[in-house]
Amino acid sequence: MDFRSAHDPRLGAAVDTTNKAYATADLIKSAIRIGALPVHLSWIQLGPWTSPDEKGFGAGPDFAGCAGFPYGIMVDPATGRRFVNELSDRKTRRDAVLSLRHPAVVIADAQAVSLSAIDLGRSMQKGVVRALFFRRTG
Repeated sequence: MDFRSAHDPRLGAAVDTTNKAYATADLIKSAIRIGALPVHLSWIQLGPWTSPDEKGFGAGPDFAGCAGFPYGIMVDPATGRRFVNELSDRKTRRDAVLSLRHPAVVIADAQAVSLSAIDLGRSMQKGVVRALFFRRTG
């Protein structure tokens, strides 16, 4: 965690990780000590597809990664508005989510879920994906 925070101070202890406990940057540190010149260390992958409602990678990525992107939208739950192009690169999405300073919400309709061919049972059972039903009027 200290290594990533040194390269991007926004990624402090409050920003959780889906990495395994053994992902400590020891290899990169050792390579630097013997002369390696890494590039783009501040371009840390931070995918907005996990859920703060579960630890680690969990079940939420099934929905967000397969249905939410590229078929859905991501909104700021405080405003209900889109705040980033969901098809932009990971760095752009990461920076947009971090600028909110709270988790975003991914929304996709039934057609998006069917196009992605994923089973939402586990995600819904864990409560990280919720189904909302709306009836058209008029």
